[in-house]
Amino acid sequence: TISGGSPAYTVLWSNGVNAEDLDGVPAGVYTATITDADNCTATVEATVIEPPVITVTVTPVHVSCPGGSNGAINLNVNGGTPPYTFLWTNGATTEDVSGLPAGAYDVVVTDAHDCIATIGAVINEPPPISVTAVVTDVSCNGGTNGAISLTTSGGTPGYTYDWAHIPGSNNPQHVTGLGAGTYTVTVTDSKGCTEVLESAVNEASALVLNTSTVNVSCFGGADGSIELIVSGGTPGYTFLWSNGYTDENPSGLTAGNYTVTVTDFAGCTKSKTVAVGQPTAITATTQV
Repeated sequence: TISGGSPAYTVLWSNGVNAEDLDGVPAGVYTATITDADNCTATVEATVIEPPVITVTVTPVHVSCPGGSNGAINLNVNGGTPPYTFLWTNGATTEDVSGLPAGAYDVVVTDAHDCIATIGAVINEPPPISVTAVVTDVSCNGGTNGAISLTTSGGTPGYTYDWAHIPGSNNPQHVTGLGAGTYTVTVTDSKGCTEVLESAVNEASALVLNTSTVNVSCFGGADGSIELIVSGGTPGYTFLWSNGYTDENPSGLTAGNYTVTVTDFAGCTKSKTVAVGQPTAITATTQV
């Protein structure tokens, strides 16, 4: 706005523009030289300022468990000209977003002058908890020497183990003294995520001893025999009879009771007592 001097005026700006008013210029310092009709001059200076650039920082909160949706993104916005509006790629229009599954998210921040800034964030999730078991089966039918050893990975380390129907153990990753059956463990990581695993402890079938006997043919004789039929357990049997025999089917026996102890390949044993009979003695009387 010019007054005084002798109109008409000419204006020359420091950026080379010959006009009274400037527009469409970037921020900076501009000097105008004003010349009136008598070639008298005056200068004036003006500074065009701009708001600071919009800066957006993101703080992601990652999903705690695989497949979960408790992720979140928190924004911190500075610069530009408040107030700001927000538009996320998932349609949200709030500054901060929550209840998110794992994935990539972008937000466009717009200030009061329609200046924009765009930023993205990635919400991660931990890998699934993986639990594998090495099972040691019970060696003998009815025994309690089974064991389960666990190896755990994934999730967020800091695991705890809760076995169903097994008393607490000093080392819950390796439980021992188990009978045959199915055992369930719940593994929980440091974020509270869980994985359930069932493991079956097996046992060998029971040793079964069947016998058939051939009795002594004559009283006081030694031609009795026993046939032993073994099944179950872990084949690879050994035999020990109470008379010291180590044959499966002893023969040449006198009348009496014989006990056999059968040991299978796993060291499991079973005993059975068998009676070998004989006829009564021949008795005769004479009369003279």
